[in-house]
Amino acid sequence: MSHTPSASFPLVSRSLSTQDIQVVCQPLVKRITHSKAVYTHLGQDSRKVSSSGVFIAVRGTKVDGHTFISALAHIPNLLIIGEESPESYPEVDNYMQVANTREIVGPLAQAFAGDPWQRLQVIGITGTNGKTTTATLLYELLSRSGKAVSLLGTVSKRILDEEIPSSLTTSDPIELANDMQAMVNAGSTHLVMEVSSHALDQYRVQGIPFTIAIFTNITHDHLDYHGDFESYMTAKKKMFDDLKPGSWAIINADDLHSGFMIQDTDAQIFSIGFMDTEGGQLLQHSSTVKQPVSTYPPLPSWAQGRRYTVETLGLDGTSLTEIPTNTRWKLPLVGLFNAYNALQAITAAQLLGIDPIELEKHSRVFRGAPGRLERVSIEDGERYPCVFVDYAHTPDALENICSTLAELKEPHQKLLVVFGAGGDRDAAKRPLMARACEKWCDIAIVTTDNPRSEAPETIIEEICSGFSESFRTNQIRSEVDRAKAIALALHLASADDIIVIAGKGHEDYQEVEGVKHPFDDRKVALELLKTWKEAA
Repeated sequence: MSHTPSASFPLVSRSLSTQDIQVVCQPLVKRITHSKAVYTHLGQDSRKVSSSGVFIAVRGTKVDGHTFISALAHIPNLLIIGEESPESYPEVDNYMQVANTREIVGPLAQAFAGDPWQRLQVIGITGTNGKTTTATLLYELLSRSGKAVSLLGTVSKRILDEEIPSSLTTSDPIELANDMQAMVNAGSTHLVMEVSSHALDQYRVQGIPFTIAIFTNITHDHLDYHGDFESYMTAKKKMFDDLKPGSWAIINADDLHSGFMIQDTDAQIFSIGFMDTEGGQLLQHSSTVKQPVSTYPPLPSWAQGRRYTVETLGLDGTSLTEIPTNTRWKLPLVGLFNAYNALQAITAAQLLGIDPIELEKHSRVFRGAPGRLERVSIEDGERYPCVFVDYAHTPDALENICSTLAELKEPHQKLLVVFGAGGDRDAAKRPLMARACEKWCDIAIVTTDNPRSEAPETIIEEICSGFSESFRTNQIRSEVDRAKAIALALHLASADDIIVIAGKGHEDYQEVEGVKHPFDDRKVALELLKTWKEAA
């Protein structure tokens, strides 16, 4: 669908005066030699700043921008913003000291870009699992409903219909502001974006008022960065703490952490959840890896919400009934967790003014997100194993996938799971992934994911330590070569069986020792299916 660019009122980058910058930064102390200077650009990379620019020194996880300040003093008409006092840099003519440079990069970047947030309704999605699917489904709904919508996420970055490369779930604040400016100038009125815990902790979305914020769920992940589960939750919660009156928080009422997420928000709250066959709340499955939740507050009684019952769950899709309207929703998505994702996207679209009848029609043809329980199949009339590729790379995500498929299979079918774990990432989750897999699968094939700088054999050994002795003896295989592991799964499967290849999803590479080698689970599985013969 094409939309008219904002040619009449294009959004252009602005030059900011010293006074403009002071209003945004609110410096603690400053030394300004050239008070009437005008600045044209903002940078965090010392190699890319030039005359009439603003360099903001950020303390990163590996590099501290303050170490480059003295070397930049020779650049004329340069303003430097840092956290240390001006006395630390007597050679710098124009300097502002602030309490936290990370907090002001976003607002400054938005100001230099012409404040694109003012022309966009921004919908942010956070949570451990489901961000990409929910964002993709909402983008799809809004686009099909005629909205001029853009998308920022893990799998892709879209300015209206144009797809451009995406490497981070949430871009750095300067790139984000520039992307938003480009979206406005292309005609966008809405932006759907995934928001990671790293982005929230590092203030990457500071300065962007969200119209709607969506919380999918939270489980064990990124503890190598956050340190503990409470810190991880607190980072996610920041998105809801910062919501303004008049905005909306859409939450998963069946995740017991939801009450904690919204306990300090000023937003209006809308929850979605499921009822069991007896009319009680259908809490999400009791995971082997979830943290204790008994201390977290319940949802407020005044929160608005909808409940649904599950009519059918199958490998071809899911049917739901909304209570009390008895509205039927038929979704071509597999699994209850995908139903949560879809319903949160549908709810957001309704809050944005899309007619429910139109949404029901569009939801019947959901495509879903690439590499999220994506079916790999050959339509030639022959029988093949049912093969899915999924991005599940956390214990809970893997358990969601395995439990979903295990509960859908018939007694005579086997569930085979191919998975590994990323190197240089949270090692504590490796045995937990084995435990999650063992609970539901018949055969586990442990292999290489993205080992990065670690030895794949070591990662596999740490994963396998989580299996019980009996399971390790009879029901697991290990194969370092990922392509051979996928081939082994197909060799062990009959035409009735189900295979899930987990961990990499949409990724088209495998990262080993800092090099990204071409590798796509979907392509590998498809080529192997073409030559598959059922074992005698």
